[in-house]
Amino acid sequence: MRRPNEGRAAILAAFKKRLSSRPNARWCDAESLFEGTHACSSRRVIAKDSSGAPRGIDGCGAWTFAGGKVTVKDAFYMGE
Repeated sequence: MRRPNEGRAAILAAFKKRLSSRPNARWCDAESLFEGTHACSSRRVIAKDSSGAPRGIDGCGAWTFAGGKVTVKDAFYMGE
């Protein structure tokens, strides 16, 4: 199990690492549902794998907000 990224610097580093390894990634088919201080989102990420073949990964996220900020975000992905 992966450990969560906590703190601004750790979260920024995780995003930089993920995006640099998939510079051609695009997010599509996104949907979001908001209710009070919670939200759910779903999306499909399409990027080329290490062999150069396109690969689609479905993902979803659960969000909690407080004071105008994200306080909890969990993301889950399932590849083809």
